[in-house]
Amino acid sequence: MDFGILASGLGGIVTGLVGPIAKGVVALKQQKAEFEHDEKMVELTTQATIAEAQAAIQKVETITEGQVKIAEVGALTEAVKAADRPIFNEAYMKYLVKAGRFGQIVAGLVAFGLACVDMLRQAIRPVVTMYMIGASTWVTVLAYQVLQAVDKAIEPSFAQDLFKMAVYTVVYLTVTVVNFWFVNREKGMLEKIAKKIK
Repeated sequence: MDFGILASGLGGIVTGLVGPIAKGVVALKQQKAEFEHDEKMVELTTQATIAEAQAAIQKVETITEGQVKIAEVGALTEAVKAADRPIFNEAYMKYLVKAGRFGQIVAGLVAFGLACVDMLRQAIRPVVTMYMIGASTWVTVLAYQVLQAVDKAIEPSFAQDLFKMAVYTVVYLTVTVVNFWFVNREKGMLEKIAKKIK
């Protein structure tokens, strides 16, 4: 039997199959590469979408926080304005005129009382300041007098402690007065901030 013809036929079949098999392998690898590329693109798109959503959430949170802060400043400004509003109002004067004799007396006493309260509210800071100046001066003078009276009979450590106490008292009183004076200055600052924000 002649195997040459059979070998030629089998060789032709194998050779004929090598091309399509090689082409199929290349196409399979190309399809796999495209699938991996598409999968990577979907993953990157998903990550980009998540990042965009997080940025949008952060933006909304920041805007909301800003709006809350603006509302807080506005509420605090209104509260300070309301607290600083005088108790006595000129509108009360119409009741003085319209009321009967007894009503005029009562309305006059109420109006006078409210005006006195407003005057005291305005005078409290200067009065407290003068009191603190007087008190701190008095403490310092007393400490000096004690040190002068006992002369050398006092131990240096006690004298130093007495002097420190006087200095601490003066510093405490000064800080208290300065804070007391400038607490209401916050109203003007809050109004300026609110105007800048709006």
